[in-house]
Amino acid sequence: MNVFLPFEWLIQYVLPFVLIITPLVFFHELGHFSVARAFGVRIETFSIGFGPAIASWMDRKGTRWKISWIPLGGYVKFFGDLDAASTPDRDAAEKMTAAERAVAFPYKPLYQRALIVAAGPAANFVLAIVILTLFLAIFGAVTAPALVNNVVPGSPAAAAGFHRGDLVVDIDGRHISSSDDLMAIVSMRAGETLNVTVERAGRHVLLHATPKLTTIKDGLGETEEVGQLGIEAEPALVSRVVSGTPAAGAGFRKGDLVVDINGHHIGSFDDLLAIVSTRPGVPLSVTVEREGRDVLLHVTPKLASTKDVQGKTVKVGQLGIEAERPHINIAYSPWGAFQEACHITQVIVQSTLDLRTRLFTSSAAVGQLHGPLGIAKISAQVAQISYLSLAKLAAFISISIGLVNLFPIPLLDGGHLLYYGVEAVLGRPLGARAQDVGFRLGLAVMLGLMLLATWNDLVRLNFF
Repeated sequence: MNVFLPFEWLIQYVLPFVLIITPLVFFHELGHFSVARAFGVRIETFSIGFGPAIASWMDRKGTRWKISWIPLGGYVKFFGDLDAASTPDRDAAEKMTAAERAVAFPYKPLYQRALIVAAGPAANFVLAIVILTLFLAIFGAVTAPALVNNVVPGSPAAAAGFHRGDLVVDIDGRHISSSDDLMAIVSMRAGETLNVTVERAGRHVLLHATPKLTTIKDGLGETEEVGQLGIEAEPALVSRVVSGTPAAGAGFRKGDLVVDINGHHIGSFDDLLAIVSTRPGVPLSVTVEREGRDVLLHVTPKLASTKDVQGKTVKVGQLGIEAERPHINIAYSPWGAFQEACHITQVIVQSTLDLRTRLFTSSAAVGQLHGPLGIAKISAQVAQISYLSLAKLAAFISISIGLVNLFPIPLLDGGHLLYYGVEAVLGRPLGARAQDVGFRLGLAVMLGLMLLATWNDLVRLNFF
């Protein structure tokens, strides 16, 4: 296990984590704060983080603003609440004057309390859409079509009848516009039968496929279990041969399609990399498809130094070829960027709901939970790619924070909205005992999920 000096650890892990979490927490609490102020609620404390304050100050309306030492959340404490979880202070309420009740949160009309609580998650959604809209409007997007280049023999896709050249256009009624959309759904649905519509020879064909739970390494080097169909989207098609390299000496040409290496079928450029990178100095027999016929080439990868996605220097085998990866460059107008940002938000919301629904039935879903340590690690890795990627990650996390806070678990915003819904039906608030029991159960659920997520993080970080 690598040992970092405190300063290096702070720069590599803590700084990117704080850069992501702090603005997200601030905007979430600002949503509560702004709507509460609009409805005349007195706000006692606005805190970013928990624990002792690093800095604090009072504004002209008597609100104490705090920046605290533990950057794992934040809270707004309203007048009339006992604590940061908006538990009503019943003892204090009995002693309030009429003027105090006019600015106390518990005495505001039901619809105002509901809007104040819902404003926090809403702010997270708005922030994410703004970030994604700006990102897409300025930089556009590069994506790949959900086109089937190869079907792995014996895979769920093969059993379902997928063909090379199929274009996936719909899964269970959800439009698929790119390979990213396809992966977002399939990866979360291991063991579930999907209704997949593909475009084949100008007509739509309905297929039924069940993703298989598979252990993979993602682009950041993390091992995770995801659903896979056995579809390969990027062919091992040579777009350029670098002069003076083993590939040039062996006779590779632009347009060659690599289909076999030492008897191993090659269905994608990733398959090619997986073999070549681990065999520097080892002679390889490579079959390429060239102008409709198979050509056998003999080549020995050379040892080369390169940088992985985390910026670390690694030594790998290389041939000296570059792949032609099908992609679509998309430029967006401001309105188009906004529409796509809303679509991305919808996909993330649906994927998050799928994960939460399957927490109680799937070990894959349980294994995908991340806690603060996991988010810190991912933030550090993404920051090494680019800070633009870090901004995009912040948008994704913001959506997840907003959605999770809407779950009907007491202590969360969704739990309060659940209580308000019951109050609307009954015509009165739930009894004090019922609310207290709910808060205790909510605390137990949240602690359990936090422990589970932290355990997953520690396992991923190789602490055990």
